[in-house]
Amino acid sequence: MITRSILLMALLAGAARAEPVLPCPGTYDARWGNVTLAADGTMVLAGTPGSSRITLSLNSCDSADISGDGQSLTLTRQGPDHFRGELAGGGANRQFDFQFLGPGQASSIMNAEGGGLTGRRGMSLLLVEPGDLDDKGCFDAPPVPTSLPREAVAAELWAKEQGLVPAPGHGAQDYIDARTSFDARRDGVAHRVSFDLGINGEILPSSGAKDRWLAHCDPELFLNPPRQMLNFKIFELAPGVSVFAQIIDIQTGQITAQAEGQADDTDAAAVAAAMARASAGLDKASIGPMSDRFSRR
Repeated sequence: MITRSILLMALLAGAARAEPVLPCPGTYDARWGNVTLAADGTMVLAGTPGSSRITLSLNSCDSADISGDGQSLTLTRQGPDHFRGELAGGGANRQFDFQFLGPGQASSIMNAEGGGLTGRRGMSLLLVEPGDLDDKGCFDAPPVPTSLPREAVAAELWAKEQGLVPAPGHGAQDYIDARTSFDARRDGVAHRVSFDLGINGEILPSSGAKDRWLAHCDPELFLNPPRQMLNFKIFELAPGVSVFAQIIDIQTGQITAQAEGQADDTDAAAVAAAMARASAGLDKASIGPMSDRFSRR
């Protein structure tokens, strides 16, 4: 359980991020330094460092517009965190390369050429106010499998029986983690179903790329971490199943409550019934409702 918690926190921090960076729409604080000019091998500094506010808006998953100080620049994706834009005019061609260190932070290098001179200037961007957080469909949910394991179906039936309704934008399976493992104490296979619980017992959906992006882009949004786990261990016990319901503290791995339920059959409906009998032995006030995972600071 502790390993699972550590992995989740790493994902929330973006340390395990594998998907391309999608810049946050909004207002950025832009800061730049001197321009380094070169002509005939001679290097000089021109201009002065400065700062301004600029606006970034998304066109698509791979394109964004930056505007400010009466100018606009279209950026196109060159790599997972690399965007490029070009401007011409004033006797020079300027190329801007942006590396997004995260959805709301970037560093940029401008390279310019014209009139026998080459120039170079660095700039940093930091999000200060979120804009319209339309992700342009870049985080579309993967298709739901056409078939689900018995335990996942049973968990959904159990949730319905408990009166648990998914938050808007979520389905029941967003909350369910179903898996199979070997149980050494029983020398047999244990089927497991678990639900993440927040600080007040609310059931949390899995955290996806879109959730992490929204939490990065809106400083008022807080992505609630799981504090406990509602865990069901399901064992085949002829002619039916035996189910243990457990409340587990994620930080310590300690089981703080446990109860058992049984059923005389092994199909999904029977497993759901055994889950209900087991969970009835726990403190129901600490379980539910189903949340969207976010709170506002």
